[in-house]
Amino acid sequence: MMKWKLFIIVVLLAHIAFMATGFAQEQQKTSKPANKTAFTGVVVRVDVAVKIITIKGGGRQITFDMTNPVLKGYKQITDVKAGDTVSAMYTTDGIKIAKSAVKPLSARWKYLSLKREYL
Repeated sequence: MMKWKLFIIVVLLAHIAFMATGFAQEQQKTSKPANKTAFTGVVVRVDVAVKIITIKGGGRQITFDMTNPVLKGYKQITDVKAGDTVSAMYTTDGIKIAKSAVKPLSARWKYLSLKREYL
């Protein structure tokens, strides 16, 4: 009889220990920020009245909503011009647009291809 009581106590303690680690793992998962990926490309069009920006890069052309823009490298949204290289990323506050000195991959690839042809 004593062995059964000891067995039940050990099983209950093990169960409680595993439940506590399970709850800790769930809290860690929810506290991590969402995976954010930025899209880098060349600005094709900026329409301030409709609040949209169209960016082309990596063989794709994507239009972003600029309702609440967070700008980095620009003072106002009117400073963003067609031909600028930017990175755009959606955040919880709105879209984040950052001026980029790095050319998009497709533009660099074209440059390297042309360079090889003439060498």
